[in-house]
Amino acid sequence: MNLTTKSTLPFNIKVSPKTVLLLLLGVIMILIAANVVGIVSKLYLGHPYIFGMVSLFNFDTEANIPTLYSALLRQITVLFVVSAVVFVAGAIGFELVDGRQYEAHGADDIVYAILYTCEESLEMLGTAIFIYALLLYIARRFEDKPPAIQATSNTSQ
Repeated sequence: MNLTTKSTLPFNIKVSPKTVLLLLLGVIMILIAANVVGIVSKLYLGHPYIFGMVSLFNFDTEANIPTLYSALLRQITVLFVVSAVVFVAGAIGFELVDGRQYEAHGADDIVYAILYTCEESLEMLGTAIFIYALLLYIARRFEDKPPAIQATSNTSQ
């Protein structure tokens, strides 16, 4: 795949990781607020329905707005969690073990070599699974019209 050619797709998307995070946090906060308003309305004001809005945002029920938000991401979320577990297992788990092995036997030790190889391999594998999950989400989200994506690295956004 040549990444240097211009996109012939119908639109381009510029992605700022910080902006996406803030947008998702905003959606989550709105869902939490709607859930809390529903709880207060039901438990303290004696209005368990409010034109059907209480059950529409109730975190404790299925087939409503919060579950639509989470259902889209369920499989991808599992992949993200797996990627994090694999990465952390390497970065922290094997780091602790191979550090002790290094202190006890030095760098010229086969067990130490196997351990640091496992550590780095798990970190790379975790990163690869994360990238796969992210690309899978993008592919599913924009199935009908794949966007050209340009991620910005500007941390001030």
